[in-house]
Amino acid sequence: MHHETAYAIVEQFRREAERAAAEARLATEARLAAGARLAAEARLAAGARLAAEARLAAGAGPPDR
Repeated sequence: MHHETAYAIVEQFRREAERAAAEARLATEARLAAGARLAAEARLAAGARLAAEARLAAGAGPPDR
């Protein structure tokens, strides 16, 4: 095998590895963003539930809609 051919093969593997790593980073970032969104939604729901429980405990009915 010629030096140029071996170099080309190594470069092709390097480019493929870099592309795979970039795709993995993007997928990880997307999962982290989705997790952060779910956590924020859960905090909002918990806050609303606590507020409703506090209103009921204080004798106030459910909020007007």
